[in-house]
Amino acid sequence: MTRDIAERPVHGELVKADTMWFHVFRSMVDSGDLARMKGSSLKVYLIIKAHVNLHTGVGGPGIETISAKADLSIAQVKRAVAELESLGYIAKSRRGRANEYRVRETIQIRDQLGKPTGVASWEYVPAAVRDTVSDLNSVLDSQDIRSARIVQIERLQVNINQVGPGSVVVNVQDALAQISPGLREKLSDLLQRAGVVEAGSYTQRMDDTDHQ
Repeated sequence: MTRDIAERPVHGELVKADTMWFHVFRSMVDSGDLARMKGSSLKVYLIIKAHVNLHTGVGGPGIETISAKADLSIAQVKRAVAELESLGYIAKSRRGRANEYRVRETIQIRDQLGKPTGVASWEYVPAAVRDTVSDLNSVLDSQDIRSARIVQIERLQVNINQVGPGSVVVNVQDALAQISPGLREKLSDLLQRAGVVEAGSYTQRMDDTDHQ
């Protein structure tokens, strides 16, 4: 988010225009999250994101403020906040009697064939977006997750074990169990939609072309 107040003198008066803007990453659309998200949740997400501090990433719009700006009832706002939390897009905490929000960005990582290999996530701080994207690109170039300074990368590891003639077990449960609930849900859904494996363990015949 960038704040730039444009000022123009008009007939002796000073007219101001708030040209603040903020980022929405395309991954939200491509991941399918936008399609699954209710319209009211998208409204609430945009309002919260528009209120985060430029340097800390903390936003504190009250429920009443969100309700008024989104033209939603208090109950609708609360349901939207809960959905955004479940999708991993915001984290809510209490500061005194008020809520504070932090926006989390998640971007899918794919290999050259378009298969999912992991998820990168970080807390959204408007002033640090350029550094964050640079950090992610550096990690991807070096293939060294430990070199990440800002982003958190969960690499998906799929274990394939031979269990008998013509059968294998594909197990991603152990890998998913180590990931935070929000990212786990994203990876599980991504795996199923990509047709890679199901989110769990199952036995598959190697000559079963319906599941290859």
